[in-house]
Amino acid sequence: MATCPIDGTTFTASRPTHTYCQAKCRQQASRLRAKAARAPDSHGRNLVAAQKTVTALTHADVIDSARIQAFLTLAAAVDAAPGNPALWARYLEAERGLRDLVPGEESKFGQLQARLRAVG
Repeated sequence: MATCPIDGTTFTASRPTHTYCQAKCRQQASRLRAKAARAPDSHGRNLVAAQKTVTALTHADVIDSARIQAFLTLAAAVDAAPGNPALWARYLEAERGLRDLVPGEESKFGQLQARLRAVG
């Protein structure tokens, strides 16, 4: 005897690998797994990277808290909707804006971009 994790029905499993009582429960479980995979991560990679960037740049004391909060909010939004190109553009623009406020600060990414522009 087995219990379906979707609707709680007790059923006799014909094979030990059968977990669901019916095909509709198996399909619903598949949809729930897919939905969970798409759910936004409260501490996604972009937000963590943004927090590290802010930590590294705040030593100069030229960045106001409103810009920092806007940047972190955009990072969280990009984590929640990574397929949205408009959010990515605003996020990258905000990052460049923060970096431009710090005198003499050039990232390795910026150095790479400069080298690529020189080559091609």
